[in-house]
Amino acid sequence: MSQEARERVEEIIGILVGVRYLSFGQIQKYLIRKETNKLSVILGRWVKREIVKKTRFTIPDLKTLNVYSLGKEGVVRAGRILDIDPDRIRADLRVQNIPHQLDVSEVFLGTSDADTIEERIALRSRLDWKDSAYVWLELPVGGSKSRLSPDARIVCPETGRVIFLEVDRANKSLKTIRSDFEKYSYYLTQRFKSDHPGMTPDLLYSVPSEARKRSLMKIWNKAGGKKYLPLNAFVGLEPVSAAVRRWGFSDAPAAALVSKKSEKRIQALKAISDWTDRAVEVLQAKGIALEDLGDPGEVSRAWEILGELADEIREGS
Repeated sequence: MSQEARERVEEIIGILVGVRYLSFGQIQKYLIRKETNKLSVILGRWVKREIVKKTRFTIPDLKTLNVYSLGKEGVVRAGRILDIDPDRIRADLRVQNIPHQLDVSEVFLGTSDADTIEERIALRSRLDWKDSAYVWLELPVGGSKSRLSPDARIVCPETGRVIFLEVDRANKSLKTIRSDFEKYSYYLTQRFKSDHPGMTPDLLYSVPSEARKRSLMKIWNKAGGKKYLPLNAFVGLEPVSAAVRRWGFSDAPAAALVSKKSEKRIQALKAISDWTDRAVEVLQAKGIALEDLGDPGEVSRAWEILGELADEIREGS
């Protein structure tokens, strides 16, 4: 096995330990950018060697996906590579939960998207991302112990924040959502400081529509959450990945804006970073707050405004 192939295997194994499932499309888009037939051959070899296991899953619109999780050999290698007990690795998931887990994986991959393996690993190392399989928030409810498991808990050492991620597909009843919010309210006010001393919590939701967002906001406010913590809800998965980058990395908001931009624009943004205070003032004057930059439309407007500011800076220098 070549060095490049070994690095690919180790990267995929490391990711599957955390998020458990990746679709063929996600692997092709974010990790191994090969033609479909070539990628199929690569993954086929890994399946035969039981590094990964392939599951064919049909989603409601009758589209069939090839979905990959850790195989027996993959679990053994993961234990060796990551120095963890293989028996503690959760590689299983109920089939009906696969679409939801793939959405969580999409947020994770978007958060650490970069062109090379080294860059992606460097980004992931800056965040402590734990999947729902490994995080349970224990709390007493109604006199008995109950547990709440966020879709992911993301500890951000650089910014001192802890993000609790929930990917909502509108298949949970509002009654269940209300119960979850009550548990979050208790945990964040009574337990969070002792579990994460000196850190700041963020509750981050991905929702499928503006209507669902309004419903969740209303329930959160009724549960008393707005008194101590705003509910951050975005429509779609990409804005949520951008929010994690923005809140998690010390060089934000640049990290949320530069993904997949040309090298010329990246260099322009780095130059503008020296004028951060001025840039923030200009954006705010134009009606754009930094917390709104998870919205793709606002990002586009911000780029135009910052481009104009860059011209002013160049002319004045």
